[in-house]
Amino acid sequence: MFGYLYVIEGSTNGGQIMTKRLSQFLPIEADRGLEYFNAYGSETRTRWSEFTGLLQQSISTPEDHDNMVHSASETFRLLDQWINT
Repeated sequence: MFGYLYVIEGSTNGGQIMTKRLSQFLPIEADRGLEYFNAYGSETRTRWSEFTGLLQQSISTPEDHDNMVHSASETFRLLDQWINT
């Protein structure tokens, strides 16, 4: 589960980058037109930090780590397959 959540929650960081870049070229703002890319607003870094803390607590063995990495990789693969189908 944490591998999947890593991908989904990680996208909030990418959303911050998208918001910044789109705002440079389009007359829209983070709170008006870019809400999709700015899910947590000013709380993004705090929430990411909280999530990564939980993630680190959930890994107690090398097997836990391997399962999380596999789950994240599989999530990326399935998202790519879904988008490109």
